[in-house]
Amino acid sequence: MKTQVEETRRFEFSFPRFDTLVSVETKADEVVIRTSRDSLSPERKTAFVHELASEGFIPDHHRWSYSATGDLFCQVQWVVDPAWWMPSREVEAYTHRIMAKVLASSALLWLFTMTILICRSAR
Repeated sequence: MKTQVEETRRFEFSFPRFDTLVSVETKADEVVIRTSRDSLSPERKTAFVHELASEGFIPDHHRWSYSATGDLFCQVQWVVDPAWWMPSREVEAYTHRIMAKVLASSALLWLFTMTILICRSAR
């Protein structure tokens, strides 16, 4: 007997105009859309679901059965979760270490260049 593994697909989108990041997760017939901010109007949410369905990111039947302004006929769930895209503390600490090294290297390079310029102008 073969068992089928449910595949979870995840897509990420950015809405710079609304300063919002969006993650779309599909599993079987369920769709969870996570946003970093609650900045999309119900009309824009409906249009976004229609675009996702027409582009093949989510099952096609969601295109005609979803309306953010009316009843929810299908399994599309909107969640406002600003923490899902935030980096972990380890990643943040690693980034700070790299930036400190880059700034220190830049300062040393600048100091070396200034020393060469001053020495040449003194001749």
